[in-house]
Amino acid sequence: MYRPTYTFKIGQQVFYYAGGRALKKKTGPFTVVALVRQPDGETKYRVKSHTHEHLALADELRLVLPKAKLAPE
Repeated sequence: MYRPTYTFKIGQQVFYYAGGRALKKKTGPFTVVALVRQPDGETKYRVKSHTHEHLALADELRLVLPKAKLAPE
């Protein structure tokens, strides 16, 4: 049985690239709260804003992980 793998996991913190003119501007942070399968077979992510009572439905290509901060040596 085939089990698909996903880039992001539920509970993971991500940043979201908005559409339109703000395509190069990332917003966030957001938390992935659900995977939503579309009728056409595509999977999208339901994300929740940390600063607003706002839920968004995002394509995988518009989400990025925050950069890890390295510990000082």
